[in-house]
Amino acid sequence: MGPTSWVPALLGLMLLSGSGCSPRTEPAASNEPPRTVERAILADLGVESLGYQRVESIAWRKEGDWWAVANTWRWDEPNTQAPLFAVLRSADAGRSWREDPALTAALNWFHPSMTFRIEHFAWLTLDIALIAGNLGKGVLRTEDAGHTWKYVQLPEVMWNHQVHDLEHVGGRTWACGSTGNIHRSDDAGATWRKLRTPLATEDHCVSLSFVDPERGWALGATGALFETDDGGEHWQPLKSSVAALANKPSRDAAPETFHQVVRLTPEVAWIAGEVSRFQTTDGGKTWQARPLTFEQRNEGPRVATTPSGQRIVTVGAARGTPDTWVPALNKDAIALGDDAVMAFERRDAARELGESGPRTYVSGRLVWAGALRGAGTGTFTALDGVAKRSAQSWLGWSGEHVFATLDAGRSWVKVGRFPKSPIQQLVYRKTGTALARAADGTLMRSHALFFGSRWDVTTDAMDAYDFAVGTGSVPAEGPVLAPFDCVRSTTPATLKVQFGQMSCFGGAQNTLTLELAQDGAKLTGVRSLGGMEQTAPIEPRNLSRAEGERIFGELAEIVLHEEQAMDCQSTNSFVVVMEWTCPSSPSKGGKLELRAYDCTLPPEFHNPFPAGYERAIHAHDVAMRILKNASH
Repeated sequence: MGPTSWVPALLGLMLLSGSGCSPRTEPAASNEPPRTVERAILADLGVESLGYQRVESIAWRKEGDWWAVANTWRWDEPNTQAPLFAVLRSADAGRSWREDPALTAALNWFHPSMTFRIEHFAWLTLDIALIAGNLGKGVLRTEDAGHTWKYVQLPEVMWNHQVHDLEHVGGRTWACGSTGNIHRSDDAGATWRKLRTPLATEDHCVSLSFVDPERGWALGATGALFETDDGGEHWQPLKSSVAALANKPSRDAAPETFHQVVRLTPEVAWIAGEVSRFQTTDGGKTWQARPLTFEQRNEGPRVATTPSGQRIVTVGAARGTPDTWVPALNKDAIALGDDAVMAFERRDAARELGESGPRTYVSGRLVWAGALRGAGTGTFTALDGVAKRSAQSWLGWSGEHVFATLDAGRSWVKVGRFPKSPIQQLVYRKTGTALARAADGTLMRSHALFFGSRWDVTTDAMDAYDFAVGTGSVPAEGPVLAPFDCVRSTTPATLKVQFGQMSCFGGAQNTLTLELAQDGAKLTGVRSLGGMEQTAPIEPRNLSRAEGERIFGELAEIVLHEEQAMDCQSTNSFVVVMEWTCPSSPSKGGKLELRAYDCTLPPEFHNPFPAGYERAIHAHDVAMRILKNASH
């Protein structure tokens, strides 16, 4: 790494730690009053996000030459004419990246479909590299440093065309995947042949680990382990399988699924599942559970070299003999040279960007995190304000520009722009949604998905309510009122709730109407009988004013309860639309719509209802209960 690559970082540290700064008001943090501090929060305003929502794979070609393949498709702005993959390179240990148009064009010559994915990218020499994953019937190979790529077919068509692992030791390369078969190349991926398979399609091969060109292990998804001592020509099952230790599920738990094996020496190896970690020190005869300790969970990843010359990522520094090392056991933590690690998650674009940015560690210390970005100017400016979503993920702003950090302010990247500025205050809700108010009163929101990269002006009544509650601001005319509070405070008034569950094939819609008068109330409604066209009205019910207010209060309490996002997605959803009319109030009425994914699963999936609180789900359930009780 050249010394000039560190200039922006060093300049930032000098500015942050320099003396002679006069006291100033700290940029307003979420839910916190301003306070006087000695130093501002500084960012290089020239550092911009390259806009790629998913990193497919990272590879180290040589010192000062890191490669990344990013997926260019944007679910909110699809462009079917654009290349699916972009090739980017970094010369400063991942701090900044630039796309190489010629290399991007070379990689996209085969016009991949939207379902193709890259899982593995490995340089075998300075000129030869292989790319594998879900790429049809084979792998991609270059022998001229990425300027051209050839499609090399494997000896069989894999189910779902998925290569789960690619291993290269000495002059041999192995690939295995969804069929359970293992393939070997002895000419750096130019040709392949199918070896005798140790694993069936039902227990597909998920990971390979070789200590030298002859001795290796193959792991199945259920924990089955096989070994070879002739480069894969023959395989034998290990007599003691780790699967028996992990697969002791309780009545409500699914069996363990395994995903990685790392063999450090012929005797020392580790296996990882979704929740378990096991180690052997006698070549697989016996296994011991080795969960990470609290201290290890907070250790930065490091790079270690095994006795046979393989680079692996470890939890903390690897000291002593290999039986004391703790592998990271994360396929998406890539060793880049002798002291750098980049960890990333191959999340779909529909997942939250604020949690999926790559993280770069040098000698175990986090030095850069967030979306891939271009180079900055080296000039640092104080931000106008900062809002903290979590301990590590913050948004900041300067004028109309929005910046994000995923490493508690160590590094910032420009991600978006406000429609209106200057900004008075920005607040995060527990759903991850950010709300910002400009000086002229304009309210804007950014969905958790965009993490500040996209903002829309909002006039939604619930957004205004949530902003007032979140910031603790109280209007001059009185306390913070619910959007539909006029239903209770003025008469006559009507609240109409339309609710149902929707899917790709339509859905059911129910209607509940509550009319409040000075001396009474009336409840009417329509229940769905299983389809959009099959409905039945309920008999109108006359209620006392107190009963009507109780029903209104029950619905209001559910809707006003603070949301907390559930980490799930589904093709089914809950939809609740509330409309209210208050003729004698200044507002006259209003409307709001609530939506949430239907994340409930049947008991046989052994998956409890995800934690969190979605207003639409609970409002739907309460309205349905009120409607059912009224129909009896």
